[in-house]
Amino acid sequence: KMLKPFSKADAIVHLEKHGLHIMQPKDLNRFVSCGVEAFKDTGIYRYLFHGKDYEKKVNLAMELLVKTTGKDGILYSDSEEVNGFAQWYPPNFTGVSFWNYAFAGGLKYLLLTDFFGTVNRIDYIEQFSFTKKKEITKNQDIFLYYLAVRPSMQKKGIASKLMRPMLEYAKSINRPCYCETYEQKNIKMYEHFGFKQLQSTKVPDTTETHYPMLYQVQ
Repeated sequence: KMLKPFSKADAIVHLEKHGLHIMQPKDLNRFVSCGVEAFKDTGIYRYLFHGKDYEKKVNLAMELLVKTTGKDGILYSDSEEVNGFAQWYPPNFTGVSFWNYAFAGGLKYLLLTDFFGTVNRIDYIEQFSFTKKKEITKNQDIFLYYLAVRPSMQKKGIASKLMRPMLEYAKSINRPCYCETYEQKNIKMYEHFGFKQLQSTKVPDTTETHYPMLYQVQ
C-alpha cells in the first residue's frame, strides 16, 4: 500500500472528533503533573535522573517534553483535566534538537546537581532509541513518543481513548506506528492496541532494556 503524507491538521480534526483535548499553553502544569505522576517511579527515569534533585529533574524533564512539542508534534489529553496524555511525532522525526531544549528552559539543569551526567545520559538514551527506530521503520512511522496516565486513573480506559483515534488516523494514511518502552510491564498494553513486540536490546553500560513495538497497518 502507498504511504500517504501525514497531515497534523487532519490528525487533530480526527482527535477532536473523538473528544480529545489538544494541549493549550494554559494546560502546561496539568500536563507536567500527569507526566511526573506516570513516570517518576519508572526504571528509565531513575537511571536518567538518579541522585540528588531527583524530583526537580523529573519535573523539568516533563516541562521540557511538553514545551518542545513544537510545530511538528501533537500533544493531547483525554480531557481538560489531563488524567492522561499522548504525544506523537510525524514521519522523519529524529529527535528534539539541543537548541529547542535550551530555548524551552533546558539550561535549568545547570542549577541542579550532576548537570553533565544527566544531560549525557539523556543524550545517550535518545541516540540509542533513534538509531533503533531508524533501523526498524526507516523513519516512515508515526512515532508515539510519550503515553502517560496518572496511576490513580489507570484501568479506566484512558489509554484506549488516547490511542485508538490516532491508530485509526495512521490506518487512513497507511502509516505504521512505532513506540518503545523500557518497562517490560507495558508491553501487554501496547499489544492490546495491536502493536507487536520486536527484538529487545539491553542498552550497553546500563541496566535498562529497550523494547521496540510496531503497529503495522493491515
